[in-house]
Formats: sequence, C-alpha cells, structure tokens
Amino acid sequence: MIVRTVSFTKLDDYEYMPIDSKAIVRINKFVEEQKDEDSNTSYVYETSEITVDSDIITEAMVKSNPIGYWEYDDTVTQEERISALEDALLEIIGG
Repeated sequence: MIVRTVSFTKLDDYEYMPIDSKAIVRINKFVEEQKDEDSNTSYVYETSEITVDSDIITEAMVKSNPIGYWEYDDTVTQEERISALEDALLEIIGG
C-alpha cells in the first residue's frame, strides 16, 4: 500500500520492524519540503508498506536497496505454482 506521509523530521529511506517470523517494511520516497505560515518545515514522502517473511527478506537486503522493494509483491502466479508442482513431481519420481 502506498500512502502520502508528512513528517516534521526527515525520514530514513526505509524502516524494518521484525515481528515474530514476519517484518513490516516501510520504504520512504522524498517528495518535497514545505513551510507553513509560521515558517515551520515539514517533509512530504510517499511511503510503501509491505509485510514480508523475515527469513526471506532480511533487513540487510532492504538496507542495500530500499527502492527495490517499493512495489514488492510476493504473490505466486498460477504459472509459478504449476512449475513448482512439476519440479516437485519430477524430484519425487526421479525424473
């Protein structure tokens, strides 16, 4: 999910919050700096939030390339399922 975030402090490029065997990952893209009528500064970001399996996507992976996880989708397609089943069957029958 991508949302607009406004903060009074600059945000890191990413946040990685492990919870049990999962992790919540937030990727922040800086959009603009704004000043209000009292000259207070705020920072506008677009933020993408995903939940991942922390054994598959580690903080080191996100840290090395945060924007690479901007549109991360771990949904398995029908074609990928069929291919995995075929591979498993071949392994079982020794093919």
